[in-house]
Amino acid sequence: MTTNLHRLTVGFAAIATGILLANTAFASPPTLTVISGIADYKFNPDPQEPAPKMYNWEVMLDAADSTNGVYEIVQTTTSIKIEEAKVSDASMKVLIGLSPMTHTETICQNKNGIIHFNLHIGDKEAAQNMNGKGKIGQPVIFSGIGTGKGSSTWVVLPGSKVNQTIPSNKGTKLVDGKLNLIRYVVTDDSGEKFQVDVMLCRKSSE
Repeated sequence: MTTNLHRLTVGFAAIATGILLANTAFASPPTLTVISGIADYKFNPDPQEPAPKMYNWEVMLDAADSTNGVYEIVQTTTSIKIEEAKVSDASMKVLIGLSPMTHTETICQNKNGIIHFNLHIGDKEAAQNMNGKGKIGQPVIFSGIGTGKGSSTWVVLPGSKVNQTIPSNKGTKLVDGKLNLIRYVVTDDSGEKFQVDVMLCRKSSE
């Protein structure tokens, strides 16, 4: 009788220990670290669409970056004939910024206090002769997550021959207020090459 009682006590103790360990494991999940940058990237997720959307990002900034200034999506264009090109050598155009209709910032915090949005750039077939002969255009579609804000525009490439298209992948981080999304290297009709970058940038306070 004493032996059986001892066995039952040991058995219940083992079960209790197992339950305690299991509860401890489930009660304390590892803390998830938010990457302040590209949370997800997909290339051409639906090839059967009439106009397939080629490059697609989900961008999420952490609380610190979300509250550290105003952000825009800009296009910079630089001639790569210039060796060691400086910032002053590049032309910049704001693609997504202050809304011309509401006069409010399109890229803004949601109710959780973070900047979170989806961005699509580029269809399979570029628009030809946009803003001039020999230039091509690719659509840009911005959609805020939890903000109700949306906007669309065009990236205009200064040459019709696209030598390289380099999208940034999942896990790319915002560094010094900049997050590069995609880079194009193109050649115009005269043979001059250009580098075009589309990036999320913290707006200068000047």
